[in-house]
Amino acid sequence: MKSDLQFNFNHHQFNKIFPFYILLNEDLTINSVGNSLTKLIGNCISKDFFNVFSITRPIVKSESFDELKTLEGEMVILVNKNNSTSIRGQFEFLDNKILFIGTPWFSSMDEVVNNKISIKDFAVHDPMIDLLHVLKTQEIVTDDLKELLNTVSTQKNELKRLSTVASANPNAVVFTDKEGKIFWANDVFTELTGYKQNEYIGQTPLQLCQGPLSELTEVEKMIASYQNSQPFDVQVIHYRKDGSHFWGRTEGQPILDDNGTIDHYFSIIEDITEKHWHTIQLRRNEEKYRNIIENMNLGILEVNNNDKIQFVNQSFCEMCGYDEHELVGQFASKILLKGDGKTLMSTKILGRIEGISDAYEIAVKNKRGEAKWWLVSGAPKFNEDGDLIGSIGIHLDITEQKKIELELIEAREMAEQSAKAKENFLANMSHEIRTPMNAIIGMSRQLSRSYLNEKQSFYNNIISSSADHLLVIINDILDISKIEAGKLSIEQIGFDISTVASQTILVMQHKAEEKGIKLDLKIDDNISKVLIGDPYRLKQVLLNLVSNAVKFTEKGKVSIHCKALNPLSGKQLLVIEVNDTGIGMDK
Repeated sequence: MKSDLQFNFNHHQFNKIFPFYILLNEDLTINSVGNSLTKLIGNCISKDFFNVFSITRPIVKSESFDELKTLEGEMVILVNKNNSTSIRGQFEFLDNKILFIGTPWFSSMDEVVNNKISIKDFAVHDPMIDLLHVLKTQEIVTDDLKELLNTVSTQKNELKRLSTVASANPNAVVFTDKEGKIFWANDVFTELTGYKQNEYIGQTPLQLCQGPLSELTEVEKMIASYQNSQPFDVQVIHYRKDGSHFWGRTEGQPILDDNGTIDHYFSIIEDITEKHWHTIQLRRNEEKYRNIIENMNLGILEVNNNDKIQFVNQSFCEMCGYDEHELVGQFASKILLKGDGKTLMSTKILGRIEGISDAYEIAVKNKRGEAKWWLVSGAPKFNEDGDLIGSIGIHLDITEQKKIELELIEAREMAEQSAKAKENFLANMSHEIRTPMNAIIGMSRQLSRSYLNEKQSFYNNIISSSADHLLVIINDILDISKIEAGKLSIEQIGFDISTVASQTILVMQHKAEEKGIKLDLKIDDNISKVLIGDPYRLKQVLLNLVSNAVKFTEKGKVSIHCKALNPLSGKQLLVIEVNDTGIGMDK
């Protein structure tokens, strides 16, 4: 029964029975027409039906397949838009085709003669008419015919469903027959390629879109998959009708019927031009930065999510001593790291999963088993879709710097030990010195209680004052640890500034007399008689200044002047000036 139905669409048979027939594809493009009708309207094969004809009766709401289906069985009048020829007949629907069977309508015999229409152009009776009538009215329905009609209906519904889904797809969707010829495509295909429906129906995508820049290897791959009835996924340059081109990703696969035989092909074409150039730019940038890093002798290591090495550069190979083929495919932690390093790396891998980038130092071993230190700047690596696919690390060998660092640490520890030894030495020595100093101070005090003349008493006072001052210095040496820790305490006791200054003069008097230098002291009357502070350290400062002045003054005098500025209740700001007639001090 199936072969009989296919016979209905044989052009030569139809031409004998219905010389004015029109056969439409489901997308309303004209598949074939009767030879007699061609005499009247010319060649219109592959053209859109509604571009050639208009329906004057009955009135149609839309130019669509479903609208024509509603006219099945009704008398229809077609008018050719080119020469106004009228044709009367009716639509018949079989499989996925639309058949119009009619006859021209002339108003006079002159029109028949002028169009060179003869009696042979009109249809003769044929049993085929009865078959069409049977299919229309279902007066006789055999089991075979019923099964065939059910199959045709199922295929039409499935194709209609696929077409509906494909129409909503943002990419170009194309249906081709087993020979690769297009019989349906969505509007995106027209927008993308510039070809209209009547231009691409019956053509193959390669005939339409292949051009001089198309990559032959990818095209051959697609053709081979097509011929072997296999799915394909290729990226090739597609040419538009206007000659421009775009990068397209074409995915296709065969659609099978119930018997497992290929019925047609389904393809999706995605415009990836922007993505393609973005990828190229990324590759160029990646190559540029790789070259920069290579020139900086930095090692690059890329691993996947399982810590398997995917890529290494030459600098990395030189750092670790392995060749590229010895590293790629191996587990980085296993081949490069020692115990503590493996633990650290496990922590870093978890950080990459969370999108964390950081820098760290890690101990490694090279191919010869030598210990090395690397500074690693690591970051997660993502694909174009934003999925984490591993991590990338930039490595710098800091073994020499690490050695210097360890040497510095060792030197610091030695310096600290030396300082501790010095501190202990000074503390011990100060204790030893303090014993004879206490004896000197004691004897001086005992001497002051005996009968002394004025000159002897003067000398004894100088000895006593100097001994007291030296004892303060010795005590300061005992406090060396406090000085280094910044915790040296300042005394807060009462003292007379006149006494402190006078004792300074007395200590330096003999040195000044030897050089013939005069020492002067002036204390302003507005200075309080009792001040709170540390007289010993104040005296030490004055001694240092006066001693320096006497040392570098050859003649003249050295004077000390104490004065108070802005006296306040309970406080005084003192200014102590040491002036000399020598070369003076640097600013």
